[in-house]
Amino acid sequence: MLVLVPSIKKAHVSGVARWLNPHKALIELSLYGKTNDRFWFNFFHEAAHILLHDQENIFLDE
Repeated sequence: MLVLVPSIKKAHVSGVARWLNPHKALIELSLYGKTNDRFWFNFFHEAAHILLHDQENIFLDE
């Protein structure tokens, strides 16, 4: 599932990925930056978290 949300002022967050249940993942992207290259980078970055990290652990990028 993919969700687009407005950016939050002074919160430089581009996206988040998490598991909703064992069979459904959520990628949530903010419109921070509003450029095509940033959107696609963040989409594939969050998709990689879904594909490469297990469902039980929290993984944070800083």
